[in-house]
Amino acid sequence: MSIKKAINGWVFFAHHFFILLEQTLTLLKLEVESELVVELLNLPAFVVAPVFYLSIVYFVYPNKVWKVKDFLHFSFGIFYLMLVLLKFFVPDLMKKSNAVGDSIQAVLSLLFLGLFSIQLLSYAFYSYKTVAEHQKTFNFSVQIRKILTSNG
Repeated sequence: MSIKKAINGWVFFAHHFFILLEQTLTLLKLEVESELVVELLNLPAFVVAPVFYLSIVYFVYPNKVWKVKDFLHFSFGIFYLMLVLLKFFVPDLMKKSNAVGDSIQAVLSLLFLGLFSIQLLSYAFYSYKTVAEHQKTFNFSVQIRKILTSNG
């Protein structure tokens, strides 16, 4: 088994583990009192779409080499992680007791909802586009193979 397949398997396993862990904690009412843990459990939601897209890209183009710029796909998740850690280490920044804290939290909530929706839709669109292009190429090569075998 190649290293790429092994890594893909472990990434798949890790993402599903965290998603199922979050759902299990919610269903069993065992949510941790710490907001940090709850918000960290939401982190996989921000990286599932890029992982889905990259898994399709690497399936369609198996010889593609990972580049440093490919880490940019995870920038939204890293940004979310930085905000969560900032909120944890600088708790006065987002206190709900003042109007500034309320407005900052409201703006960040709307911003993240919009960006998250855009991220999901764009990765779904590009995943579909990649698969559709691959299907056209695949169908074309199958047709050529049929022509060559029927003439032989």
